[in-house]
Amino acid sequence: DGSLNPREVLEIIKACFPVDADKLETDLPKLWKRWDPSMDGQIQRDEFLAPNGLLAFIRSHFLKQNVPVAPVPDIRHDKHGWFSYFDEDGSGELSVQEVTRGLIKS
Repeated sequence: DGSLNPREVLEIIKACFPVDADKLETDLPKLWKRWDPSMDGQIQRDEFLAPNGLLAFIRSHFLKQNVPVAPVPDIRHDKHGWFSYFDEDGSGELSVQEVTRGLIKS
């Protein structure tokens, strides 16, 4: 319907960007009213994507600073490299968010 609720925004951001998910989940409810002036629990596409919208704010305040800048290894030729690239916390396991981000960016 062209609008997003806080849970949808959180899931989209966690899947697409290497963010501090715990901090975002804690802070998003406090920040939400800034982009939801009607207080209906939804923000519109323009409010999300605007140059000073919610997405821009999240990208400038919640992105992890140690984001790899190297190109994504080709999973067909370097499975271990691909896995390591998206295992951002070095746990040896990929979280749902890490797998989703990897699939989107590959």
